[in-house]
Amino acid sequence: MNTDKSVPVWIEDSTENSLTMVEKENISQVREYINKTMGKPIDSLFIVQVFKTPTSREKESDPLSPITKLNTLVNSYDDGTQSYIRLRVKIKTTIITYSPGGTPIPSEYFHLQNEGGNKFEGIRGNKLVVPRNKLVEEIFNTMLENPIVIIRSPPFTGKTSVGQLLEIYLNEKYKDQKPVSYVRRISFGWHNKGFHDLWTLYTGLSFRDWLKVSTKKHVYLIIDEAQAIYKSDDVEYHSQFWPFLKCLTTNIHILILASYGEKQGKAHTPFVLNDTKVLGSNFLFFNHEEFTQLLDFFSKQYFQIPKEIYNFLWTNSIGHVGIVNRSLHGIMEKFSPSGQIKSQVDFAKVFNYLMSGEYSQYLAESRGSPSYDVNFSQNQLKILDLVTENGYIKASHIGNPDLESLIKDGYLIMSEEQNSHFIFPSPLFRRCYLVKRYGKNWPSDEKIEKGLIGLKQLIFCAIKYFRPYVISSKFSARASLPNENVQSLESVWQMELYCAFSNILGPIIVPNAGGRNGSDGKIDFYVEPPYNWGIELLSEGKGTDEHLNRFKTTKTNTTSRSGQNATYIGIYVPLLDTMIKDWIIIDFSSEMLYQNNPPNIADPNLCIITYSTDFKTYKIHYQDGKVDQIIL
Repeated sequence: MNTDKSVPVWIEDSTENSLTMVEKENISQVREYINKTMGKPIDSLFIVQVFKTPTSREKESDPLSPITKLNTLVNSYDDGTQSYIRLRVKIKTTIITYSPGGTPIPSEYFHLQNEGGNKFEGIRGNKLVVPRNKLVEEIFNTMLENPIVIIRSPPFTGKTSVGQLLEIYLNEKYKDQKPVSYVRRISFGWHNKGFHDLWTLYTGLSFRDWLKVSTKKHVYLIIDEAQAIYKSDDVEYHSQFWPFLKCLTTNIHILILASYGEKQGKAHTPFVLNDTKVLGSNFLFFNHEEFTQLLDFFSKQYFQIPKEIYNFLWTNSIGHVGIVNRSLHGIMEKFSPSGQIKSQVDFAKVFNYLMSGEYSQYLAESRGSPSYDVNFSQNQLKILDLVTENGYIKASHIGNPDLESLIKDGYLIMSEEQNSHFIFPSPLFRRCYLVKRYGKNWPSDEKIEKGLIGLKQLIFCAIKYFRPYVISSKFSARASLPNENVQSLESVWQMELYCAFSNILGPIIVPNAGGRNGSDGKIDFYVEPPYNWGIELLSEGKGTDEHLNRFKTTKTNTTSRSGQNATYIGIYVPLLDTMIKDWIIIDFSSEMLYQNNPPNIADPNLCIITYSTDFKTYKIHYQDGKVDQIIL
């Protein structure tokens, strides 16, 4: 027998619960391979196990000498087959942590990816990681009840991170029961070679072999970036993977994580397998407890985030994982670029950043952000404009190819509260779309002064840009809807004012994101330096005092035993004289409300604009009694 012959050897990494196949001659070569190629420091000698098949144990040896020839350990059988050799390696590092976490990505992977596929994949390299135990346990229980679970959502919604956290959870859960259960996580974005090589390289067995293993043992497979093999021209991946899934009857549990709506090279989910549980984007969003925990981690790691910012991000992100994480990263880069720890950053400075065009652009550049596409059909633009204006569209995507395409491309998702309502993935993405759709890159030649006088001048000039036929059609559409579907008229005026303001001042006009329900965000418009203006809207006189008090410090009478008056500080007061130099409340009201008496305005920061029934005549009223009339 030639004792120098190389033989196939399976290397078992006890910390990663993974198998890797190599061809080596002796133990010393295997040790060298692990040290150099896998980058793993060996803590103890090898113990060899010899199998007739990968899943059957035949014998176990004592620790082996480094000079042991591997082919001397191979057994030959009467049926002409030879045994498998598995080398169990104890690695120095044995602690599972949340960072970096997940299955190791081989070094060659870093050179294959242009975006997303790097050492910061998912929770890797991220100092701010929430365990999300309740969510992970819910996924695990769903996998026990369903052979296949698919989570489909747009990019930037936390799918990869959840897959990594689930892998950590399963490894920890079954750490004392190996090899009763096997856990493997793989991404179809890691490799650009054949289907068989992909599974063998990253999991130690082919996909077919894992199906065989699952006849006797529980196998949990977490498959990320599954949209990579939806393409019909990818014959090998498509034909070797999906047919297996359609006939699963073993102890295998598969979680498939798939994107749709990638900005570059959009990939769609073409079908849903039978006996499959499908979960959507809302399932992945942070709940309030997870959101608060993440921001608390940030405050401990970098600097204390004001509670008002907690509220703003929660209201405007609706727990969108990508939005929250990117916002925190943007805040960190803006106020602590070197990563140094600070005690606190002023609320006005942080809020100023979150209301800036710089922040909107930062969000728009993310993988998951919807962007204005000149190839949209007119029907698609109409749908997106309705969602931008109303906060949602109520419709069925079945038999509606334009809406279905927007859903597949990640521009819209189904509302968690109403299955028939479709919304932007986040209100902040609504702002991004609004800016892309109607914003202007350059200001007009109109010269607008600074101060409150200039702000009033801006309002006068903006009304000249109004489109009566557009406003009329929107009001008519609302009149034909049931009451429960009619949104506040403020959204109509916000859209029209933003178009007009942007035509005059260009990109320094920043609209409100719209809030969690389309109405609870902060400041309808912020005009960036050199103006530093805050503009709030209301309609038909509803909520005038509430809007005014947001900018004021007021005292109220109390019946408490102390006899002291309570002081109320409006939510925008901390922003005055820093972020906001001047502000105004604009009330759009029908002229029918004041046909007998003109408006009585008691506050210098209140402006009432009355409009005619045909939306062609507007009168602007201020405290001093001056009235400006504009006829379009």
